[in-house]
Amino acid sequence: MCKRDIILDYAANHSQFTIADLSADLSEQWSATKQAMAWQVSELVKAGSLTRVANGLFAISKKQNYQPELSRQAKAVGKYLHEQFPLLTFCMYESSHISPLQHHLAYTNTVFVETAREGTETVFHALTDKYKQVFLSPTQKEMDLYLDQSKRNIFVKPLISEAPVLGKAEIKVPTIEKLLVDMYCDKDFFYLQGAEYDYIWENAFSLYNINTSTLLRYAARRGVKEEFNKMLQ
Repeated sequence: MCKRDIILDYAANHSQFTIADLSADLSEQWSATKQAMAWQVSELVKAGSLTRVANGLFAISKKQNYQPELSRQAKAVGKYLHEQFPLLTFCMYESSHISPLQHHLAYTNTVFVETAREGTETVFHALTDKYKQVFLSPTQKEMDLYLDQSKRNIFVKPLISEAPVLGKAEIKVPTIEKLLVDMYCDKDFFYLQGAEYDYIWENAFSLYNINTSTLLRYAARRGVKEEFNKMLQ
């Protein structure tokens, strides 16, 4: 059993614990300094496996892991794209994946399709051959003028390199860390920014395990690491 599994096994059998508790109770099983144990606990907190309930007091996390499920219609879009572009990797999600985090619910019916920047225009044209209401990185003005909320809309966007995604197949879904950064940065999420984003941020952290290391690494890729460091503090 690896060191982190030892800590998680201990946490599962204790409602709360301190580093001193770990050191005292695991000294025979694991000969490590308090500093080494504290580092492992800190990494587990960052990964969302443990939560800090008070200063120096920890417990196993009871939050959910974020795992969005694509609708039947979105899966059909993904199947079509994979057939047309078998060598491209896609990240897909839907506006319904964001709705549970929102304070003011806006009726949207959008499928987001992300792929390598150099392939977005080709993918956009392929989708317009089969579907209506397809937009390529739409601006706020374009959304105000042309978005039909009564129909399913498809947004084609560039997939940032090294973005954190889930899934082993060609059609992947975003992590919660990716969504939080993208909602902060992307112009097509203008309606989720400001006070609404503050609510989404708090809601996400209360509902889901969030890996702050992953969050900050992706925020750095998007040039907003300093802002996210401040929000985490």
